[in-house]
Amino acid sequence: MFVYEAARECELSTGPRFLRIGFIGAGKAGVCFGRYLVESAAKITPEEIEATQGAPFTVSGYLSRNPASASAAALATGKPAFSEYSALAAASDLILVTTPDDRIADVWEILRPQLRSGLFVGHMSGSFSSEVFAGAAEAGVHAGSMHPLASFASREADLRVLRAACFTIEGDAVFLEMAGALLTKLGNSFAPVAAREKALYHAAGATVSNLVVAIAQMGAELFRSCGLPEDFAEHCWRPLFLENAKNIASLGPVASLTGPVERGDIGVIREHLAVLRGAPEEVREAYRSLSLIAAEIARERHPGRDDSELVALLQEADQ
Repeated sequence: MFVYEAARECELSTGPRFLRIGFIGAGKAGVCFGRYLVESAAKITPEEIEATQGAPFTVSGYLSRNPASASAAALATGKPAFSEYSALAAASDLILVTTPDDRIADVWEILRPQLRSGLFVGHMSGSFSSEVFAGAAEAGVHAGSMHPLASFASREADLRVLRAACFTIEGDAVFLEMAGALLTKLGNSFAPVAAREKALYHAAGATVSNLVVAIAQMGAELFRSCGLPEDFAEHCWRPLFLENAKNIASLGPVASLTGPVERGDIGVIREHLAVLRGAPEEVREAYRSLSLIAAEIARERHPGRDDSELVALLQEADQ
């Protein structure tokens, strides 16, 4: 239920209490999440509020180092743009810092003197924890982080990305309660993550997101090296890539693995390694390392099968 000490004084003329969420930073994540909040709040009917005793949430506005960015974010969400930290703090119950990671601590130093006791402050970084808000507890501020496992191509990204996203939350107990209640109201799956595990968690996210882009680029370059027409090489692999991604998402990695490693086809893999001798070292190493991981997956899929010759071939490939 959305009843928080910081929000009890925030009452609209129509009656319901709102958790007012302000943003510092007007990049892709902040604008997309703000749009998502606005869209979701608009779907909550007065009857639903009365039936569940659950007061909704609203976006109080945006502040950015670049005033034009704050104005653009305000336009995208239909909410105000602020030029002063104190004004945004006064208008908000939860402030989300959605700047680049390396600016969060600097923003906090400016923001901290403006905050009243009981306020919530958080960020949406996947790698940083709430420890970046040093001294928050002493100031009576509830600090934490909430991170969506989602990729935003632009500020105008399709909000289906966020509707389907899982979130991790981290911070003090009161922040966790607030963030969990908010995400429950939004309908998103979430789980707590320990502050000490944030870097590992972020590495996992980068592996299934950013590094997949690197793998796709590596494969695309290999297709071009085959002498295929440029326009054909540019698009021929995409249906295969998409279908495989769908299988992984629906069936999981083990059930989705196909190809020569899954089949234990040592002859084919030996040919691959031979033709890749002319490729850049990082490509050869990526093929070899990823194939060894695939061999572990194949071992889980085919317990008892002897893959020692295959593993030896891959381990010795670049020695």
